[in-house]
Amino acid sequence: MLVEERHVTRAAERMNMTQSGMSNALARLRILFGDPILVRTSHGMEPTARAITLARRIGHVLTSLDSIIASKSSFNPATDHASFELVASDYIASTLVTKVVSRLRGTAPHVAISIDQPNPGSVRRWLDEGIFDIAIGYWPTFDYGDLYGSTVFSDHLSCIVRTDHPTVGDELTMEDYLASRHAMFGSINSTISSIDMKVDEALRGRGEKRSIGLNVPNFLVLPYIVANSDMIATIPTNFAKMSAEQHAVRVLPLPFPVAEINVTMVWHGRTNADAAHMWFRDLVREVGRLL
Repeated sequence: MLVEERHVTRAAERMNMTQSGMSNALARLRILFGDPILVRTSHGMEPTARAITLARRIGHVLTSLDSIIASKSSFNPATDHASFELVASDYIASTLVTKVVSRLRGTAPHVAISIDQPNPGSVRRWLDEGIFDIAIGYWPTFDYGDLYGSTVFSDHLSCIVRTDHPTVGDELTMEDYLASRHAMFGSINSTISSIDMKVDEALRGRGEKRSIGLNVPNFLVLPYIVANSDMIATIPTNFAKMSAEQHAVRVLPLPFPVAEINVTMVWHGRTNADAAHMWFRDLVREVGRLL
């Protein structure tokens, strides 16, 4: 409340405390955290950078506590309300989560989903701090530690080329693949994807390297690029087939072997036994089995 209101008296009113009680609380907080929490400026009281960070993290803890207190031993998707914060890439959102949402429409009208882009280096911390409930993705080097995990579905890799590509016919040869310019996910602000790392590793094992013509920060833009250029893209087969239904692209098998992709769902122990979360995870796995 102190960080939100930036005013001791208003914070006290919202907490049903006296002004002196809130002042004493602020004094104790300053000692506890070794930080002023609020400082005077020409624009009034302002929270310190550490206070803003603390408030955000404590807010997530309070949300988790609310969830624990409100959790029930059973969940009725037809009548009960629930919300789930997910971490999922554009690929996962377009192929899996869209079908989950479609299922919710008829069976769970009061369930809401929020999705954010993953950062592999932060996923564990996000789950630990309760910022997100579930992370879904392909992370072959992810350290699960004490987190819970489950495979949702497996996928392979394919190539997409525009339907009237001038040099690629009905079959994509290794010569075609290496001679082509490639569009791939990744930019200065988004690290190379685990999928592309897998492709490059397989090529290095053959002593080969592809020619990258374009890096994009959004996975979903790749079919647009391919449909309007002579570039090709190596993407998961489920997404490739979906792209062919929506864009002027063809799906072709890779001319070299790459191991399949296992997409996993990861969650924290705090929600492991929660009835609503258990129901939702079962739904995600059920949808995944149909991909």
